[in-house]
Amino acid sequence: MAAGVILAGCQPSGEGGTSGTPAEWLQENAMPFDTSEPGHAYDDLLPLKEIIGDARIVALGEATHGTREFFQMKHRLVEFLVEEMGFTIFAMEANWPEAELVNAYVQSCEGDPERLLSGLHFWTWQTEEVLDLLHWMCEYNQTPGGGSKVSFTGFDMQAASQAIDNVAAYFRVVDPPYRIEARINYSCPEGSSIEYGYNLYSLETKEACRAKFEEVYQKLVDNQAAYIELSTPEEYQAALHNAELILQTEDFLRDKITPDNVDLRDEYMAANVKWLLDHASPSDKIILWAHNGHVSRGTATEDFRPMGSHLHEIYGDEMIVVGFAFYEGAFNAMDITQGSREPISKQVAPPAPEGTHEWYFNTAGMPRMMINLRDIDPSMEDAAWLIEPHESHAIGSAYDESRPEDYFYPTYITQEFDILIFFRETTPSILLSERDK
Repeated sequence: MAAGVILAGCQPSGEGGTSGTPAEWLQENAMPFDTSEPGHAYDDLLPLKEIIGDARIVALGEATHGTREFFQMKHRLVEFLVEEMGFTIFAMEANWPEAELVNAYVQSCEGDPERLLSGLHFWTWQTEEVLDLLHWMCEYNQTPGGGSKVSFTGFDMQAASQAIDNVAAYFRVVDPPYRIEARINYSCPEGSSIEYGYNLYSLETKEACRAKFEEVYQKLVDNQAAYIELSTPEEYQAALHNAELILQTEDFLRDKITPDNVDLRDEYMAANVKWLLDHASPSDKIILWAHNGHVSRGTATEDFRPMGSHLHEIYGDEMIVVGFAFYEGAFNAMDITQGSREPISKQVAPPAPEGTHEWYFNTAGMPRMMINLRDIDPSMEDAAWLIEPHESHAIGSAYDESRPEDYFYPTYITQEFDILIFFRETTPSILLSERDK
C-alpha cells in the first residue's frame, strides 16, 4: 500500500472476514510512513486528520524514554498538529514551574535552551531531539503565519524548589511580610526543602511539614480578592497552582515509591493537565508528551490507573492517544546493574518474543507504520489477534539487559490507544552530554 493511504481498519480481508494472517491484515490496513525526521512534508500524515478530528487533546506516548526515532517522530507530529490542525499548547512529562521557564525561551528565542532543559530535572529530555523541538518552536513563534503561537508547559510534580521560589516571589509583591513566613514554612524538613529522601523522615516530621505547606496554600486562598487586586487574576492563579504543586509533591514523596505512589503521580498529572485546559482559551488544543504507560487508558491492569485513564473519564472522545512500539533496537537508559550510580548508557533490546504485539507487527515487513485502532471491534475476526491481550514493551528510564523479559506488560492495545506507531528497529536518543564527545 502506498504511503499516504490509510484504511479505516474496519474492513476484513477475505470473504466473510475469516481468512488472512496478521501480516496480511497489517499489509492491507496499516499505513507506512516516509520518515520519522521532522521538517518533511505532511503527505504521509494527512490521513491522521480524519482520525484526530476535533479532538482537543492528542497524547503522544513512547515505549522507552531514550529512543531517537520516537522523539523525532513526536517532534514531527508536533509540527503537523500545530501547522495543520491548530494545536497551541505542548505539555511534557516535566514539572510545570520549570517548564514555564522553557516557555519563555520558546516565545522569545532568548536564553540558553540547553540550560533550561537541564532544569527540567530529567536526563531523558536533555537530548538533541528535544533541543531541536525547542528550536523549532521558537522559530515557528517568530512567524506563525495565520496560526496562533505555540506554548511549552509541563504537568508533572516531582520537585518543589522552583515552585517554592515562585510562591515566595508572589508574596514579595502582594504580601511582603508574609513572604518571610512562607519561606520558613517551606524550609522543611530541618531547614532544607522537600526532595527525594523525604520518605525517610519520621511520620511526625512529615505531618509537621505538611501542615506548614498547607498553611501557605490556605493563606493564598483566604486572601484571593486582596491579592488579585494587588496583582492580576493570572498571577494569582499561577501562585495558587505553584502552592498546589508543592502539596502534590509532598504527597508523592511522603512514602517510599510504590505502585500506589506511582498511581498517585498519574492522578496528579491528569489533574494538572485539566488545570492547563481550564486556564486556557476554549479554542486551545493541547499535545501531551509522556511514556506509553502514562498516556494509555490503562485497561489491562487493575492495580494501576494511568494519567490517560483519568483524562479519558473527563474528556472522552475529545482525547486521542498515540502509542509507540518497536521490535528491536538500542535506546538510552540507566544501567540498574551498576548499583547506586546507575549510569546512563546505550542499552539493547533483543527482538520481541513470539506472541507479543511487536512480534506480530514485525511480520508485516514494514520498517515504519501507523495503525488506526479506533474502528476495530470484536466482530472483526481477521483482527482478533489485535483485540486479544498480548504483551508489549514497557521500558522506563532504567533497564537491565540481562533480563529483557521483565520489560513487557499485558496490553489490550485497541482499548489503550487510538493510533499505534511502530518502528522495526530503533537507535538511542542523542544525549547532550555525549553529543560532542
